[in-house]
Amino acid sequence: MNRTIIFNGINGLEAFDLIVDTVTKEPPGKTDYRQSMPFRSGSYNMAKVINRPTFDDRTTVYTCQLIEKDTEQLDKILTAINNWLLSPVEAVLQDTATPEYHFVGECLSVVPASNENGYVELTITFKCYPYKIFNTPISELEWDSIVFPIDVIPVTDFVIGTGDTIQIDNICSTPIEFTAKGDYNSCTVEVNGTTYALNKNGKAGFVLQPGLNNITIETVSPSPSNLTIDYVRKEL
Repeated sequence: MNRTIIFNGINGLEAFDLIVDTVTKEPPGKTDYRQSMPFRSGSYNMAKVINRPTFDDRTTVYTCQLIEKDTEQLDKILTAINNWLLSPVEAVLQDTATPEYHFVGECLSVVPASNENGYVELTITFKCYPYKIFNTPISELEWDSIVFPIDVIPVTDFVIGTGDTIQIDNICSTPIEFTAKGDYNSCTVEVNGTTYALNKNGKAGFVLQPGLNNITIETVSPSPSNLTIDYVRKEL
């Protein structure tokens, strides 16, 4: 099966016969937030303030080939490809060789190496957010080689009552948004001293920090009720 890219919902192979030859996916580097401090040697790592590192955007470069019947037809296709890739400010980038996850970013450049007799090799460069975004939510997680090192399957279903404390595990290395659903009519929770209404069948008003998150159920009606949480994994 030929490898291609899907960007902004358009499949490069189906639309333009675009075939990927090689790809370079550079892992993101850590953001340097070191700050010089008065009367102190060296610098202070400001990442300690939030107790986790942050990362720069990642660069992904594809080399692709196009074969058309002649140079004139190829030139028309190249114009269409430029419009496809360079017009969106930001969109989902899906590599058909890695269907389990995608990136979100923009295309920076489409550079043809030559245009000879209907053949051209393209170098396409994307700049994306640092994290891979998985296409399967955590509630559908299967025990496989990717998640095996975490040695845990996160709990996503809870029975909650007023005054209970539950632990929600964020297995990602970055804070993530999550959704909540259940059979409760109303629910308020306390997280790090702040009270939030837990929206039913929608996004919560706070994010889950990496690791275990202690959530106190301040009120829930009826009590007890069922709660299911879900989120999309993000990995470096």
